[in-house]
Amino acid sequence: MAIIGEIRKHSGIAVAVVGIAIAAFIIGDLAKGGNSQPALGIIDGEEVGYNRFYELITERENLIKQQQQTTQITNEQSYQIREDIWRELVETKLTEKEYNQLGLQVSQRELSDMYIGDFVHPYLRQMFTDPSTGVYNTQVIAQYVNNFDQLTPEQQIEWVNLEKYVKTSRQQEKYNMLIAKGFYTPSKMAEKMAEIENHTADARVISLPFQTVTDDQITITEEDYKKFYEEHKKEYKQDEARDLDFIIFPVTPSQNDLDNIKTEFLATWEEFQNIDDSEIAIFVNSESEADKRYDSTFVKASSFAAPFDSLIANAEAGQYIKPYVIGTQWMMAKVEKVENRPDSLRASVIVVLNNKLGSQIARTPEQAQALTDSLERELKAGKLDFNQAVMAFSDDPTKTENQGDMGWALDGQYGLLNEQIVATALNDIFVFERPDKGGFHIVKVTGKTPATKKFRVATIVRDIVPSDVTANEIYAQANKFASEATSYEAMLTAAQQQNLMVRSADFTPSNANRLPGIENARSIIQWAFNEDTKIGSVAPQVFESDDMYIVVALKDKREKGYASLDQVRKYIENQVRLEKKAEVLMAKAEEAIKSTQDINVLASKLQANVDSVSAINFNGYSFGKFGPEMKALGSVATAKGAKLIAPIKGSYGIYLIQVDNVAPISADVNTTRQRMEMETQQKVRYIMEVLKENAEIKDNRVIYF
Repeated sequence: MAIIGEIRKHSGIAVAVVGIAIAAFIIGDLAKGGNSQPALGIIDGEEVGYNRFYELITERENLIKQQQQTTQITNEQSYQIREDIWRELVETKLTEKEYNQLGLQVSQRELSDMYIGDFVHPYLRQMFTDPSTGVYNTQVIAQYVNNFDQLTPEQQIEWVNLEKYVKTSRQQEKYNMLIAKGFYTPSKMAEKMAEIENHTADARVISLPFQTVTDDQITITEEDYKKFYEEHKKEYKQDEARDLDFIIFPVTPSQNDLDNIKTEFLATWEEFQNIDDSEIAIFVNSESEADKRYDSTFVKASSFAAPFDSLIANAEAGQYIKPYVIGTQWMMAKVEKVENRPDSLRASVIVVLNNKLGSQIARTPEQAQALTDSLERELKAGKLDFNQAVMAFSDDPTKTENQGDMGWALDGQYGLLNEQIVATALNDIFVFERPDKGGFHIVKVTGKTPATKKFRVATIVRDIVPSDVTANEIYAQANKFASEATSYEAMLTAAQQQNLMVRSADFTPSNANRLPGIENARSIIQWAFNEDTKIGSVAPQVFESDDMYIVVALKDKREKGYASLDQVRKYIENQVRLEKKAEVLMAKAEEAIKSTQDINVLASKLQANVDSVSAINFNGYSFGKFGPEMKALGSVATAKGAKLIAPIKGSYGIYLIQVDNVAPISADVNTTRQRMEMETQQKVRYIMEVLKENAEIKDNRVIYF
């Protein structure tokens, strides 16, 4: 049916919408069901069951497989799917609660207006606008609705998800607008800010950098650490995490492996040179890596790595390229053919089918042959326009969209038609009989890029990888190390004695997928977050990831809340040191200022220089040559007139400042208010973080994944 064909044109809605919305529309069932299973998580007091969560993962994976036309999902994709679904569950649960409490709804009339009215949803407009005319196609929308029962179950799910996404996004818009409009800047506040911003100031500055105080001039006590920690404690708020130390035992080929691989490959080389041309493809497929099978495509020499690129570029047909090590592979090749060929091709097609492909086609093979012969004669004689013939005779269901144009494709990507397209002159026509005897393709060559020198090369590639014997030996080494390192301290000592590098991964969250140097580290993360794993313990098992074995120790556990002083000590050590240096310089500056208010005399007493800053304004981001010293900038920008400002502790030093000149600039109160309100309203993007902060959320996924 034509309507189904039209609808299938837009089947991409599933892929585009599902990544945004699918979890949002199953959250209700997910959160309300599955309580018989151990809780995978808790969202705002409501449990999420493992079975229902896994069903949602499976559905998402299937849709991605459908989109990418593959049967496999990578580990990274699986991880990202789990992250996306959990995030969507949390966000949807929390926002639904807000919508219900506020009574935010989208009426049927409003929803209809988003499809076919004056306020079409941007996503719908993008999906259903005719690219050739730029006109939004409401007829296709109507076709979806009116022929819903003709869609496949998958397409029905896609459409329902789209409807729910459109509705939910409108609720989100309303909610965000309510929040944004809730911010208000009082007139007095705007007037005060305009007053502060309506002038610039010039000043002279004495800078006493912290670096001028040496470490031996200060003494840091435990009380100094405690004082700094208490003053900055809120800066060290953290989520639950683990600090890990680990040692990687890379699995690399031994010298014996390298020698054996070389010997085997050179033996293959001798055999390769004696293989008959008709058997080369079979030989390559049997001797090369699985992902490096025989390829008959013509390619440029530059597509090969050095030195093969230059060797092939200068080779003749029939010439062999001897074995070379390129990176982590051995490679040999035979140049089978050398031709001048275009890089890209374009062609149009008239498809003439017969009833061997099904009873829906009435034409017999004899009738298809006769029609094809007739069309070929008329087209080659110039008596029939190709595009008109496409519309009148082609059985291609997409002909109304592309008029038979198959588009540009790289040389080699036109499949069974490729060689005939290359061999056929521009604007000439040839006939191709389908291998299934189901009809013919009448092909017109409509485009070719300029020909360049290209090669058909039969290559044999062998990976240089460790043998099973070597891998087992390295595993035994790692296992011995793990069994003897009975504690974290013992692991560090043994690593130092054996000259092994210890790597760290502090602040590792439960949902992490990688560690430094380790692409897939989920099994390690699960061990670290197991409630039976104690601080200071070394994992009894050796972990495996890609081409390595890993021995791991749990250095510390970070609970949700504020990090302890011991946990942040190494991170604040330098800041505490600067605080002590600031005390020395501040005392020195305050003593000097007791005896004089003259900036030049102060500079002499402090053995410092006097620098200048100009046009300092409250909206600025830099305090002249001193960079982002915001305390100094604010003090100068808000000065009422010429004055000496008391010593200020900045980020890089202590500053004594003489404000010399304050110059007015124009500042409109209304403009200031509008800017302040706009800046405040931008905080809407932090709504979700606030909702999460105030909700009870427990993520137990690490138990399962």
